[in-house]
Amino acid sequence: MASAWINAWTGGITKGPVTVTNDVPLDQTPIYIKSGTILPLAPQMQYTGELPWDPITLDVYPSASETSRVTLYEDDTVTTAYQHGAFRDTLITAAADDATRTVQVSIGAADGAFSGALVQRSWVLRIHPPMDWPENLVPTRVAVAGQKINAPIRTLARDATATPFGDKAGAPDAEVFEVNLPAASVFQNRQIEIAFGPPQNH
Repeated sequence: MASAWINAWTGGITKGPVTVTNDVPLDQTPIYIKSGTILPLAPQMQYTGELPWDPITLDVYPSASETSRVTLYEDDTVTTAYQHGAFRDTLITAAADDATRTVQVSIGAADGAFSGALVQRSWVLRIHPPMDWPENLVPTRVAVAGQKINAPIRTLARDATATPFGDKAGAPDAEVFEVNLPAASVFQNRQIEIAFGPPQNH
């Protein structure tokens, strides 16, 4: 099945299946991101367990051609209790709608339990607009469960010096938009919709 792949360093698009040969600097391992990918990222740590997994950052590359799915897996990270069912899964989905210029992200209710598991969590959504949308579109509205919220939207300009995925400076492939969702119960299903449109003049 043909797929579109995004060069994480340049934003270039490759339609597969195809064989690609890269000539890159030593500090740039070739990375291609399948359109529709959702990457859950825990906080940066020096060692396992240094920090709680809060917030979780979702680096989202939504696709209008499919609803993408990923499962966030958690356990206590230090024992073998997971072998006896002590772990937790959270299903996350994302999709884009070309007609309405919206991106939908669903964070499902956590399923399972383990010792020390968080009962509340905040999230950071990093939205990379679909590759075929006009470049001048920006987020104009964020809604959770159909209700508009006043979560600030941070615009991060394309930064060739940034590293892919979760870099606070931005992303090397394209402009990215960051939305912070306040802490809520991990057992609550959260439906987020982000509407895009032309920049609004004030």
